[in-house]
Amino acid sequence: MKKFFFGLAGFAVLGLSVSHVSVLCAGDEGCAGKKAEVASSGPGGCGKPCHASAGGAATENATVKAVLASLPSVKYRVGDQTVCCANGASAMAKTENKPIQYVVGDEVAATEAEAALKLAALFEKEIENMTALQFSVGGESTRCPVTAKSMAEKAKATIAYKVGGVEFADKEKAETAVKLVADAAATVKMSYKVDGKSFCCDKMAGTAAKDSGKPIVFVVGEEEAPDEATAKLLYAQAKIRAIVEAAASAKPS
Repeated sequence: MKKFFFGLAGFAVLGLSVSHVSVLCAGDEGCAGKKAEVASSGPGGCGKPCHASAGGAATENATVKAVLASLPSVKYRVGDQTVCCANGASAMAKTENKPIQYVVGDEVAATEAEAALKLAALFEKEIENMTALQFSVGGESTRCPVTAKSMAEKAKATIAYKVGGVEFADKEKAETAVKLVADAAATVKMSYKVDGKSFCCDKMAGTAAKDSGKPIVFVVGEEEAPDEATAKLLYAQAKIRAIVEAAASAKPS
């Protein structure tokens, strides 16, 4: 697989399957120097690297990079240490002869597949907010205008508008962005392959797999996944990228 945003490292990690690691790994920044940063190690720890890596080209829109980097990512727990780098976690697990646990938000998963599903679920919640008009005051967001007004009065600050993780000073431009991000999200599709034949319907793909004895390959854009958990995560990631890029395109330069 090619390098993907907020987490696709594009390489195998010792002891972990490529299919899940490619979407769960904390990315290049989290593996800087090929050493794991410990989450509790203070200023020198992984507070920054643990944020999801935006990936993409060096010329990518800075707004897009910032939004993608702020999204949830997976951390790795080995014993009582939590690290950001999948490579480092694998090395620690081998050295200490302990299993790797996957930390997703406030939850802990025992397997890569479970972690992928939990992260996909978090992304789907993000998508609900990203495709709606939010009101932002001092970095805090809400979808309720009454709450936003109260927040602004208490903070003695102005209300901004947020769509797709991108802030707008002008409400009209933000409302235009709502339409753009909805259209962008709708372009992201999941399809299926069985023995080289493509299907747009999961039921037809299931029937073909049963008849042929061949596995279903899940396809999201140019990415292929061998299992449903990875596919759901790729699908959510692709929608978020499309949403953020559409919102950023609506923001005045």
